[in-house]
Amino acid sequence: MIQDKSAFFTIIGIIVTFFGILTPIVYGELKEKSELEIRQLSSVTIINKPSEIDGLEIFYQKLPITDLNKLTLKITNKSKLAVTKSDFISPLKIEFSKGVRLISYKIEDNNPKNILSEVNIDSTRQSINIGFELLNPDDYIVIGILYTGFNSTIETQARIKGIKKIIFIVESNDLIDFIAPFIVLFFVFFSTVILFIIKREKNNSILSYSKFIEDKEKYLKYSMDDFKKEIRSIFSHFPSSFVNREVLKVEQIFKNKKIENKANESINIIDNDLLSNINLNKKGNIVAQIIRVIGIIYLLFWIISYCNKFLI
Repeated sequence: MIQDKSAFFTIIGIIVTFFGILTPIVYGELKEKSELEIRQLSSVTIINKPSEIDGLEIFYQKLPITDLNKLTLKITNKSKLAVTKSDFISPLKIEFSKGVRLISYKIEDNNPKNILSEVNIDSTRQSINIGFELLNPDDYIVIGILYTGFNSTIETQARIKGIKKIIFIVESNDLIDFIAPFIVLFFVFFSTVILFIIKREKNNSILSYSKFIEDKEKYLKYSMDDFKKEIRSIFSHFPSSFVNREVLKVEQIFKNKKIENKANESINIIDNDLLSNINLNKKGNIVAQIIRVIGIIYLLFWIISYCNKFLI
């Protein structure tokens, strides 16, 4: 049996709670410094010319093609700063793999509806340049891009005043980020439940101890070994440091020839130490619960703010 499990789960609970508190703070800081997000919403093949059929020709706007693919991207200002046209030292450039030929694009959605953007496919037809008249925090556009050829990588680059980083996200990669706060929340609740169980067991120990000292005729006949055995049995759910300390004190009392009523003296010592331990535990539990409540509030705030971006 783990004698110190109460202290262990208290420490675990406080650690994960502090992690929960720091998560939204760090997230907020990162949000200010990793501002322009390009999220891949979908990537599909619309047409793929069967190689076994000779003489088959496929055209798109009079252009012969062997395949036709569509990539849908959502470009969002994730910072807390507005980006204007004058902030673009060089436009946002989304570059495709060699062998890809861009055919056309279409703005499929935007927020706000009157957002003005400048989009053009460059002369190599392997990259697309995007600029904005004004991009406020959480403003976005959704752009669909048609292309031919196999695209293995996408590279992005830009020089925008106030934007320190451009992040490219494939939708499926967001799963870990999405479940991370729920994992922290689970451990916060888990530690709370464990602490509740441990507290209940401690209360049962105290109740057993109260019944034990009520039977004065019985414990007055106890030897040192009987007392030590009773202490370890009754206080099995207390920290081992407390139990070992009480056992040591009982040994010292029974070995002290000057003490006549050794059983009563042992009970008095245990009473005083138990009262101190209970008071200390109360203060520790109050602090732990306050930290835990703050952590849960912060975590809920984090989850709500994080989930909001999936609704935008």
